[in-house]
Amino acid sequence: MHSTSYIIRFTLIMTVIVAAVLSLMVSGLKDIHTENESVDNKKGILSAVATQLGKEVNTLSNSEVQRYSNHKSFRKLSTAKVKN
Repeated sequence: MHSTSYIIRFTLIMTVIVAAVLSLMVSGLKDIHTENESVDNKKGILSAVATQLGKEVNTLSNSEVQRYSNHKSFRKLSTAKVKN
């Protein structure tokens, strides 16, 4: 069997390694995450007018969502205030 100090050292070393890997992954994937979040928000807006699109919003690719979001009527829709 291993001693208690060996187990504690092993646990600390593994914790530091895993924390470093996770930190690098988060910072490396930040741009992709931000873009995906933006596309998801735009899909939510497009789903409100899905009957006008003639397509299912969930089947749209990211480039199609970006193309729709660049249209001037989308910009009016996304900045409109909701009435209670």
